[in-house]
This record gives sequence, C-alpha cells and structure tokens, in this order.
Amino acid sequence: MTIEQLMEKQRTAQAAVDAALAEGADTTKPRKALEVATRAVEDARAAQAAERRAAEETEDARITALATAMVAEITAPMRASIAEVLSGVEHPDFPDEATTRAAAAALIRARERLDSTREALVEAEQRQTQLRERIEGLVAERQAIIERRIRGEQRPDDAAQVTLLEADREGLERLEKQVDASVAKVQNALKEAETEVSNKEWQLSLAVYRIQKDALNPAVEIAESKLVAAIEAMTKDAPNWNIRHIWKPGSHELRLRISGAGYSS
Repeated sequence: MTIEQLMEKQRTAQAAVDAALAEGADTTKPRKALEVATRAVEDARAAQAAERRAAEETEDARITALATAMVAEITAPMRASIAEVLSGVEHPDFPDEATTRAAAAALIRARERLDSTREALVEAEQRQTQLRERIEGLVAERQAIIERRIRGEQRPDDAAQVTLLEADREGLERLEKQVDASVAKVQNALKEAETEVSNKEWQLSLAVYRIQKDALNPAVEIAESKLVAAIEAMTKDAPNWNIRHIWKPGSHELRLRISGAGYSS
C-alpha cells in the first residue's frame, strides 16, 4: 500500500473520531483505528526515508569511486615524476587529495546533470515536433475538405467533420503552447547546467594546481639541496675546476647553469 493510500485511511479514521465526538459517542474504537492508521503512515515514511538514504549512499559511493579514479589519473604523472627525480631519497608523502577528489566529484555530478538535461531537451523537442506535425495534418485535412466541396463534391458529414477538425486543432495548439513552455524551460536549464560544468571544471583545475604546488615545492627543495651539496662536493674534490652556478627561482623548477667549466692550470 502506498503512503497516499495509508494517509487516506488515516484521514478516514480521523473523520470517524470527529464524527463520534460530534455525536457524543464513545471514541475508543475510532481512536484505536486512528492510532493504527497513524502508526502505519509513520512506519511507511520511515521506510521510505531509509530507502532514500540507502540510495543516496550507493550513489555517493559510485561518485566517489569515479572521482578517485579521475584524480588518480590526473596525479599519476606527478607521482611518477617525483618518484623518478627523488629515487632513493627520503621525501614527504604526496599531499592529501581529499579536496581534489571533492572537486572531481562535483564535476562528475555536474556533467551527469548536463547529460540528463540534454536528454530531457531531446524528448521535449521530439514531443514538440510531433504536435506540430499533427496540427499541420489537421489543417491539411480541413483544407482538403474545403477544396473538395469547391469542386462540388459535398458530403453530409462535411460540416461535422470540419467542426471536429477545428476542435482537435485548438486542443493540439493548447498542448503545443504547454510543450513550447516546457522546451524553453529545459533550454534554460541546459544553459545553467553548461555553466555549472564550466565552473566545476575551473574549480577542479584550481584544486589540481594547488596539489601540484604542494607536491612539487618540497620535491624541488629536496632536489635543490642535493644538487647544491653535489656541486659543493665537486668543488671541494676538484679545486682546479672553475665551477659557477646560477639559481633562478620562480617556476618551481631547478634551473642550474654551469658555465665557464674547464681545467685551469
């Protein structure tokens, strides 16, 4: 039994209680029936809420899995690059990806809403086309009757047929206006969905930039210290080498220029 049907039983039970009160009759039985009906409605609502929560949890798990895979694909090159450059060197763990996963999840949801809105627009436009074709068909049928009568081919039911065609056309035109409004509404929703996707893509790009910065900055600092230490050791072990290095920070990459290198007697 649906919640609507249970609520109808609850209203009927309440009406029985009210009637008993108005008549001054014993309300024990109708109140008991009302109590049972009310409990049934509450239980049905609780079950419906539980089903909704379960469905939401399942959907959240699906989106989380997709977002995790998306972020893993995005960060894989960074992880590989850092692991290669700092191979054998102790370095900080890769930054937490929770914020990036959240941005990816928001983008996935926005893209799915966009897809469903596009499908809704296709269906609405198909309905719109069907109605217009039916209206055109009725107009053509009415015109055919008029042209036939002009040629002198009259039938007893022509007037009734034309009246019926006019009534059908008016009814379809009324439906067409409703469908036109529906199409316009979905078109506006599509624009909003497209804007939302663009915004979510931008937010994900910002999250990726931040995680790149947080991951690469420590790696660059470690690489810099190792290179500087290696140059100092080279200079110490080979004092006759004229080694000069220039450090230009600013792009999160080590820029090491060794110029004027050569053996000097």
